[in-house]
Amino acid sequence: RAVRLWQTRRAVTPTPASPLVSTLQSGSITAMLAERIASEPTAVFLRSSDGELTYAELHDRAATLAGSLHHIGVRPGTRVVLFMRNSLDQVIVWFALARLGAVHVPINTALLGKHLQHILRVADPQVAVVDRDLWSVLHDALDATPSLQTVVVTGTDLPPSADSTSPRRTV
Repeated sequence: RAVRLWQTRRAVTPTPASPLVSTLQSGSITAMLAERIASEPTAVFLRSSDGELTYAELHDRAATLAGSLHHIGVRPGTRVVLFMRNSLDQVIVWFALARLGAVHVPINTALLGKHLQHILRVADPQVAVVDRDLWSVLHDALDATPSLQTVVVTGTDLPPSADSTSPRRTV
């Protein structure tokens, strides 16, 4: 399977009807999603200026991405840095990581140089997901994180037979 992140560049906002907060208090995020799919699969979960995402679409896209991330080695407890702008894609990645039990480590995309290196050093991630237009910024800071083994760049495909033993793989 190929890892494919759907590029968007616009701010996202939760829909007013989304009962995310109250449901989160009663269980896991994946349980919340399953509940909502059972009761209202076509209800809008998230609306942004570039489109909207229903509960069923979110589930399907997050499940597909979770399978792809698992294929490249993301497991429960794996620290995954997200160097992404606010987008539907970022939300999908977040749900995929929650599904896998991975640790979601968002990084402010305005950080540069030594500030970004510091965050990477402290986070000590094994995997990073980065927007294509931010790749060069992250690349310049990679020396700060020797534990980083895989970088997934949005808008690109991961070859299904990629060598998982490669120390740093950019896709």
